[in-house]
Amino acid sequence: MLEHLPKWGRYEQLPPNALLVQVWDWDPKGSLTVIEEEAQSGKSGSIEGKALDVKEVYEVHPDYYATTAVQKTVWMHDFKKAMQEPRRARMLMAVASAPGARLLVRWTDPFGRSYEERVVLSR
Repeated sequence: MLEHLPKWGRYEQLPPNALLVQVWDWDPKGSLTVIEEEAQSGKSGSIEGKALDVKEVYEVHPDYYATTAVQKTVWMHDFKKAMQEPRRARMLMAVASAPGARLLVRWTDPFGRSYEERVVLSR
């Protein structure tokens, strides 16, 4: 089914080992930190690693095909709307040094609250 849908995303132009992050409560006063973990130090449990550069990119959300386009085509029987080019979403991109890299992703909102998730890039 999906092979009949157009390919609007330009993901092949992204650098290898790129991680795209979309922050749903994004605010320009917040900050995204991505750390490529190298080791975990002894008793303190603190993470040692290299902070990666994070840049803003606009791209079709990777879930577009699995959610919006399929829903419009199959459930709503509206193939024309599914074929309209989608809006590009604001995402933040960091590039790790290698496939399989372990990353700590941390969003800090303008009020100082932090949200973390660990991600392992697929090989």
